Amino acid sequence: MKIKIIKDIRLGHGWLRVGDEFSVRNFPSSNLFTINNPYQIIEGSFSGVVVPREFCILHSEEKAYTEKEWNDLKEHHLAQLKKEREQTAIFQGLARKLTEELQKKNKENERLDFFVTVLSTALKASCEAIKTLKEKKAN
Repeated sequence: MKIKIIKDIRLGHGWLRVGDEFSVRNFPSSNLFTINNPYQIIEGSFSGVVVPREFCILHSEEKAYTEKEWNDLKEHHLAQLKKEREQTAIFQGLARKLTEELQKKNKENERLDFFVTVLSTALKASCEAIKTLKEKKAN
């Protein structure tokens, strides 16, 4: 693991300066229940130096990509983006077609509803006329 120094530390043979990064390990302790064990540097000219936790922070190790890896990732993501855009365009076209079909069906339903209403009114009028004629014949 790596640490980054956040406060200058004076040593007998030099300084650990703010921003310096080192590979470290947890410094072993005789007490198993110690929580804040210091770190011990395991590389370079400061190898073996013990650094208290309050003088440093753990530095996450981020993957450094080569230019080829970066370009490959970029191409991969651009291809995925292009594919998603194509699918979106297809889905939007399908949605437009469905909307048009629904509008046609709604117009047809409105027309049929109009005809049913007109026929219903005409049937009621015919029934009324027949009823009045039967009443006149009966009289």
